[in-house]
Amino acid sequence: MSKEKDKISGAKIFIFLLIAGVLIVAYIWNSFIVDRRADEIIKLEKKLELLKMERLLLEARYEKLVSVNYVVPYAQQRLGLVFPKEKPKEIEVKE
Repeated sequence: MSKEKDKISGAKIFIFLLIAGVLIVAYIWNSFIVDRRADEIIKLEKKLELLKMERLLLEARYEKLVSVNYVVPYAQQRLGLVFPKEKPKEIEVKE
């Protein structure tokens, strides 16, 4: 009877160690995956901040390009815009 108890307790110890080993491997693997995800999150947050800054710069540039203080001088210097000196004449179209 003692040999059977030794076999049973040996099997129990083996199963316990096997389950403990599987749990340890699962824990280490999970830690590895969590660390990778955390690194990805940090990289994506940095990228998001860069994109936000770029968006602000683009919005500021757009506002500058559509402002009258920029458009009128640009049109006068580069496109030859000339403001009329006299009142515009009305043209009638006869059918």
